[in-house]
Amino acid sequence: IDVNVNAVAFTTGGTVTVSYGFKSEIGRVTLGTVQVHQAPFALPIGNQNSLFAMLPFRSVYPNEQFTVAITSLYDTYIRSSGNIVVNVGQGLEIVEATMPKDSGGNARFDANPAKSSSTSVKVSLAGRKDTVPSAIPGTSTNEVIFTVTVKVDSNVVAGRSANLSVSSSGFVDVNSFNLDNEAIRIRDRSGIARVEGAIHFQENSVVGILPFTTGPTEIVNTALLSGQDVLGGNVVVTGIRKRGTPIDVTSGATCQSTDTNVLETRQCRAVVQETQTVGAREVAIRVQYAGVSSKDVPFRVHRLASVTLTSSRGQLRPIDGYFDESDTSCSTYVYEEADIIAIATFTDDGVGTTISGYDVSSEVRLISSQPNVAAVTSGVGAHVTGVSVGTVTITVMNMPNASVGVQVLDTTQQNRAILIGLDVVPLSGLGPISVIPTGPYAQYTNIAINLGAPVVQSLKFEDDAMYFAATAVQLQQQGVQTQFYRLSLSLHLIQKLLQAIVHKTSFVHTL
Repeated sequence: IDVNVNAVAFTTGGTVTVSYGFKSEIGRVTLGTVQVHQAPFALPIGNQNSLFAMLPFRSVYPNEQFTVAITSLYDTYIRSSGNIVVNVGQGLEIVEATMPKDSGGNARFDANPAKSSSTSVKVSLAGRKDTVPSAIPGTSTNEVIFTVTVKVDSNVVAGRSANLSVSSSGFVDVNSFNLDNEAIRIRDRSGIARVEGAIHFQENSVVGILPFTTGPTEIVNTALLSGQDVLGGNVVVTGIRKRGTPIDVTSGATCQSTDTNVLETRQCRAVVQETQTVGAREVAIRVQYAGVSSKDVPFRVHRLASVTLTSSRGQLRPIDGYFDESDTSCSTYVYEEADIIAIATFTDDGVGTTISGYDVSSEVRLISSQPNVAAVTSGVGAHVTGVSVGTVTITVMNMPNASVGVQVLDTTQQNRAILIGLDVVPLSGLGPISVIPTGPYAQYTNIAINLGAPVVQSLKFEDDAMYFAATAVQLQQQGVQTQFYRLSLSLHLIQKLLQAIVHKTSFVHTL
């Protein structure tokens, strides 16, 4: 957003306060103030018949460039044979001298600007190329002779100044009269002086900061369930400098939580850990930068209030005819798996601000009371597999009151899950996975897998692959179980296929 200062403010100068907010005045935030310098008179009265230069009234900043116009205020036009020398002091460098052109783009003077050093330039006028009246116009000609571009060094010291001086010689007007070559006036912010004036330096320092976050500011703390830190948004800090140009000062800023029981910071990023068990409707990361007022970036944190577990199967059965491949005697049955569904409630400890029905099944760390009876498939996940006969209690780590019981049945015939069908279909690939939430903040509640249409696909080279979906229908069980298989054309399969072709026999590869 650009803020324009009204032109009227420059007639008197002063301070302008900049603030922002919504249409209502409630909650309006003050960004800071802008110092407005009074605009100088372009042509000081009583200084005709001289060369004139206007220096910057405001302070200049490191690496800044500005221009100074050397102007003739004589009452007749300059013709030729004049030399003008401009010198600048320590902290300034002359970049170039530019000669003026008329409205048609043609040079007015036959001139040769020459820099003798980085701090001095001499312009020699050899004559005019345009036509000007010889009569006295009754007022100063106000004609720009040339313009000097000056650059401020990068290492200037704030509060100090450097001089710019102008000298001239040999000027003749269009009527061949000599002009007063010592009549030079320079105006700086202190007034009008002869020969030289001062240019003041200022550091373009940061006078205020605007911190904001590039990520979420509302955090659901699942760290107690998963043991993994939950990361919020990164705080980016923009510095506002005296000259108004913004700069990223994040690396030089410090960030600190206003309540470490709720929220931590890690290099100006919001983090909640399993040690933080308190919620807050508003907690802030306080951002500080040297020499300016601190600013707060608000966050909202929902803590875990409760979690309940349910199992997709209360009983895990051995699968008839399906044995553990690691047992060469083929006497160890493979058991069914159960999905453990974890539904949590979170709160920010405000009045009536709870999040219920939040599915955290993919994040909980489960513990089996007897891993040799039913084992948790992985450290973080919601799957339990039967191992041997018995009953176990599945709990959430750090939350023993959140539990569900699972029974593993013995291998007698009546307890086995019997497969009554198997359908294998080649697929073009897996379709998109869609998430169907059933409540606020629900995630992974229902996942529908859309299978591609069966296709006829040829395996043509090594590592070529195609996919199969194998659907097993179990007796005495609701629904079906689907597994996905990938068949790749390995060198072994290629050899088998070649043998079948040579001997004109059929070849079947069993999944």
